[in-house]
Amino acid sequence: PERVVARAEELLGREHGAMVLLLSKAEEEAGVLQDLTAEVRQLGEDLLAAQRRVVERQVDVAVGVGRLRRHALARTDEVFKRGWGAVDEANAAAVRREESIYKGMDEMEEIAAFFAHEGSQPDY
Repeated sequence: PERVVARAEELLGREHGAMVLLLSKAEEEAGVLQDLTAEVRQLGEDLLAAQRRVVERQVDVAVGVGRLRRHALARTDEVFKRGWGAVDEANAAAVRREESIYKGMDEMEEIAAFFAHEGSQPDY
């Protein structure tokens, strides 16, 4: 630009040289602005791409959490079923033991009644 300004001053005078200098600076500023505009545009595109990736990841996480929640609920149901099954088995075993005890007590009463009828005492 210095040579262009000097040549303009030489041919057309000082005022024209100053205008050429201002025009040169304006063109330089316009180039910088174009570069900045392109950079801003690229940053905007990068931001949109990053936002898309974040949304996609959020969807993936939500799907994974849903899958885990369903699995956990299924496992919880399974554990409860097994637990209540064990409780039912324990209750049934307790009832069988109780019935066996009552049956044994009935047998002892029958034996005691037999010996009472016969007039002697059993040895137990």
